[in-house]
Amino acid sequence: MKEPKSFSEKHFANYLTSVGLFWDYERTWGTHKPDFTVYSDSRKKNISMVIEIEDLDYNKEEKKILKEKGVLTRSFDPYQKIREKINTARRQLTSAKDFPCVLVIYNLVGLPPLPVIALGAMLGDLTINIPIDKVDLLKRKNHLSHLGKMGKC
Repeated sequence: MKEPKSFSEKHFANYLTSVGLFWDYERTWGTHKPDFTVYSDSRKKNISMVIEIEDLDYNKEEKKILKEKGVLTRSFDPYQKIREKINTARRQLTSAKDFPCVLVIYNLVGLPPLPVIALGAMLGDLTINIPIDKVDLLKRKNHLSHLGKMGKC
């Protein structure tokens, strides 16, 4: 049996084993090899789900800046990296589309992710409406924020 390679894959494999689930690492699905195939039985006959692990980490440019300056200060799109991971996982999981497919994003950056950012990456950017006049504010008081464009699901 193949063994997980990355830190996050090893960590997730330990989790699956600790909760009593049976799994294979990089089982071939057509031309793809999603990270984990999870089974409901020890004989590995009944597939429960197929899981792809993606690491959320700094890119090469960000790592260089961090090394040189010790801190990153700039504006950024909080959805971009998560959407890239969704796209990558979607390609890996294509051949397993008849089974429940799961994307696990392992945060190596160390910042606590906000659930609204993950939702925004999937369903559309968080949009906050700021009414200009009091009448508009009273009419729209329950609709000041919503998920807008660019969702991946």
